Amino acid sequence: MTAYLSLLRRHGWPKSSYPAMTELLDEGFEFADEILPCLLDGSIARLPDAIAHQALLAFGDAGKLPRAIATRARAVVLPRVRAELTRARRHQRSSGVDWRWSSRYEPLRNSFGILLDLLGHLGKDDASIRLLRQAEALHDPRLRMFAILSLLRLKARPDAKAVLAVARDSETRIWLFRQLAEQGRRTVFPKSEAQQAKLAESDMVNWLAFPTELGRAPHHIELMNTVEIDAGRAAGVFVYYVFRFRVRGSHFAADDGWMGGVSGPFRKRDFPTADSLGDTFSSFTKWEEFNLDEQLTTVEDLRDRWREARRGGGD
Repeated sequence: MTAYLSLLRRHGWPKSSYPAMTELLDEGFEFADEILPCLLDGSIARLPDAIAHQALLAFGDAGKLPRAIATRARAVVLPRVRAELTRARRHQRSSGVDWRWSSRYEPLRNSFGILLDLLGHLGKDDASIRLLRQAEALHDPRLRMFAILSLLRLKARPDAKAVLAVARDSETRIWLFRQLAEQGRRTVFPKSEAQQAKLAESDMVNWLAFPTELGRAPHHIELMNTVEIDAGRAAGVFVYYVFRFRVRGSHFAADDGWMGGVSGPFRKRDFPTADSLGDTFSSFTKWEEFNLDEQLTTVEDLRDRWREARRGGGD
């Protein structure tokens, strides 16, 4: 690590960012004394802000960000948050979702989201709270969510209407639920949205929004069916949620109309839960050609795996 950082200081950040700073942290955070100062002191030429922010956030999430470094980082980050907030405001819309995924705005919402998330790890001061309050009032539910979570980390009460708006949005519902649970603040999540079907919908939307899938949230999504599988007393009952969804406009999948997808499985005894256990999937089959029996083959395989795990003493 010392040698690597020495090379970066001498030659600057490479055109190819691999290996990224955050990937080097896979070895642990024992190199904090070497890594953290160079994220802030300008000693690495051409170090992208995004890399520095992600590395600082990794230390913050791990609880490994020293107070002195956090204070220094806040002085650097606050002006960037102000600038990004000004830029983000120009793109906000009070209706529709297409604007969130536009090529001009999506990179901004990603980078600004990291900054808002990071701000919650840098210590409480009036300027930070003021900026987070302004971000909390934006229309973009993802940015509002990061502002809410950072306010909570800084022991500030978020706006209840903002929390409800984020929980009602299918893109951010399951993120907010999961993050509040990790903070030990599940009671902040609105009870009206803590229904397993709604969490499953949000899980499906997030899978679809991944860049290798639809690359965005669908315009419409509807719950069509649920499938329960009993994997035995030890493992319990698992539930799959079957959805149909569609996109409109110029999207590559718009001509396919309604398509089918499955979210889950969710272990019933854990309801409400954000843990879908990894089988959420869509082959983007047109809904009129979607064969649930073919999907049930996967479900049966899952049941067999859980029964085998029970016999082997697994959970």
